[in-house]
Amino acid sequence: MKGRIVPRPRGERARILAWEGLAGRPRPRRAARPIIILASAVSLVGLAALAGSVGGSACSKRETKEPPSTALRTANTHEPRDANANANTSANANTNAEQSRGLDPGAQASAGAQASAGVSPGPGAGVGPGAGVGPGSQANAGGDSGAGAGAGADSNAAPRERFARLLITSTLESAAVQAVGAEEGVRLAQVAKRALVWWLNLGRDLWPNDTVELVYELRGVEEPVVHAIWLESRKLGVKRSAVLYTAQGSAFARWYDEAGHEIELRLKNSPLESYEQITSLLSDGRGHRGVDFKTPVGTPVLAPFSGRVTRRNWSRRRNGNCLEIQDSKTGQRAIFLHLDRIERRFQPGQKVTRGQKLAYTGNTGRSSAPHLHYQLELGQRVLDPFKVHRTWRASLPASERPAVQKLFVKYGAMRQGST
Repeated sequence: MKGRIVPRPRGERARILAWEGLAGRPRPRRAARPIIILASAVSLVGLAALAGSVGGSACSKRETKEPPSTALRTANTHEPRDANANANTSANANTNAEQSRGLDPGAQASAGAQASAGVSPGPGAGVGPGAGVGPGSQANAGGDSGAGAGAGADSNAAPRERFARLLITSTLESAAVQAVGAEEGVRLAQVAKRALVWWLNLGRDLWPNDTVELVYELRGVEEPVVHAIWLESRKLGVKRSAVLYTAQGSAFARWYDEAGHEIELRLKNSPLESYEQITSLLSDGRGHRGVDFKTPVGTPVLAPFSGRVTRRNWSRRRNGNCLEIQDSKTGQRAIFLHLDRIERRFQPGQKVTRGQKLAYTGNTGRSSAPHLHYQLELGQRVLDPFKVHRTWRASLPASERPAVQKLFVKYGAMRQGST
């Protein structure tokens, strides 16, 4: 049977559906739903609380638990409990947790005191092409060995440096994971590569049973700092070593050998006058098409040669703000990626001269940390800037070399004590 809508007399709340043959019959009532009366619930809670308080007072001579009425009042009214009691409870919980993990609560307290005193881990970024070593780590690297080393750590605090010996079986990463665990090993290997790449070809020259030894420091979510590194290569028949030191007047720490020479090469007519660290090379086995300079956002980018602007801001989702210039003599093109901003006047066709400020470094596009990607091309070929530019290596003045020697003695003692 088909239903129809029957208008009801005035005063009804709504129209109802009436079936043919049943018109005029009252609509069957629905079963009443259970209703919980708030007042009754409150009364029951009150009675339960009263009974609990009576029971609690009766047992107060045998137990020291908090009366249920107090607990109920605290939960309902959000009244703050005793701050000292909370602090003591939290401290005891933290101490128990640290002891269960094998950590020394005293060392943790000292580390916390240093953090509150303003000891900064530095602005180094996380893992990625722009990650590097921050100035905050320089204090620990230099200790009290010189003015360029910064302020030393608290002598009463537990040492933060750790020693690791990596025995190569296949790759540097696998050796690091085997030595210090998966969580730390991959990040530690990435930082160590930035030093080793200046001594050998990691894909070709690192053989099984070669050893890489490190003194390093963990910095939470930031990448570790390698304070000292030793390499023994069977294929090349050489031993190499370096320590991290901040030279006087320098904003960043660098790795130096025992003679006070920086292990990194530098470019003449470089696009950057100042940077923290080179974090990627064409020769490091990553398949990267350029050189990555870790540097803070806003570092001026200079033209490495004279020529004209050929492109500006293409594929910005990947490259970020970017610029391309071409050498008017050789036809080589220089590409700068992940820029913060570009000088407005440098549009395609605009002339540039060597050393002219073109833009400022940034962290735009597909970039995990502030850095400059510098790439050279000729036709369809990618060129290695360290083979196109002339290179040089910085050295410390004689007055600062004793400070580096002290670091070699300090970290060498840790190395000897761990063997």
